[in-house]
Amino acid sequence: MSYPRWVGLGAAATALSVLTGTVLGAVVRTPAQADQVVVHRGDTLTSLAARYGTTPWQLARVNRLSDANHIEIGQSLAVPKPALAAASGPTAGISSRRVKVALGQNLTSIAAHYGVTLAELVAANGITHPDQVEAGSTLVIPGVAAGAGGLRSVGGPSSALLDSSYGQALVASFRRWSADYGVPVNLLEALTWWESGWNYREVSSTGAIGIGQLEPATVSYVQTLLGDPALDPWVPSDNIRMTAAFLAHLLRHTGGNLDRAVAAYYQGLASVQARGEYHETAHYVAGVMAYARVF
Repeated sequence: MSYPRWVGLGAAATALSVLTGTVLGAVVRTPAQADQVVVHRGDTLTSLAARYGTTPWQLARVNRLSDANHIEIGQSLAVPKPALAAASGPTAGISSRRVKVALGQNLTSIAAHYGVTLAELVAANGITHPDQVEAGSTLVIPGVAAGAGGLRSVGGPSSALLDSSYGQALVASFRRWSADYGVPVNLLEALTWWESGWNYREVSSTGAIGIGQLEPATVSYVQTLLGDPALDPWVPSDNIRMTAAFLAHLLRHTGGNLDRAVAAYYQGLASVQARGEYHETAHYVAGVMAYARVF
């Protein structure tokens, strides 16, 4: 998630920046069933979507943003009400649905379109290689009805993924680097599963890379922290190592508080310390911790 990660450290793949002084796409027409909100400092499409019960995709679509990577402080946005959102985009229905993969689509774009996480899409379809999807194949889009705490039911990697050579190599890396840096292995697995569905080719709109969705600034920071500029975020084991080292760093600075460290991974340590957790951060922490109980 982004320099909308407040300080550029951490990962979630969907947050979108708030930048000042940039001319952005205008709202052409306010839908009849929509509320108007004004963008404030610190807002992102992701945080606004979480606050108003919609998705970043819906906000970009309804407001016809010409550049969905940026919104501007003071900008007025139309926020679709739940009935409109359900009828015209990523569904909030209870039942799963099946869709056919079109040319040019990938798991990331499909997950974003239907308002689910990459991890949920991978888990629902028992995908063995999250970096691959074939045009013409059929995918199950998991139902998104919220359970306790507003979270969907969660599921971890399929046995097919875990039994594959790719999955086994990842699990070995998780165990090695979590032990080396003293972080709970299930937390490291859960955080990266939420971030990328363990897709080492995953890249966010802000340039966050790979399994741990490491922002470029985070990569440079951890390379310096570990004294190894050769660490490559595109190499799964290196990415997992840097994620584990960064999580250990956050744990040290939060007194070993797991929830606080995960919040800092998403929102940025300085921001969490200065402002506390934002609404979308609390959702992120709850989601990661729910996955940690699966692993």
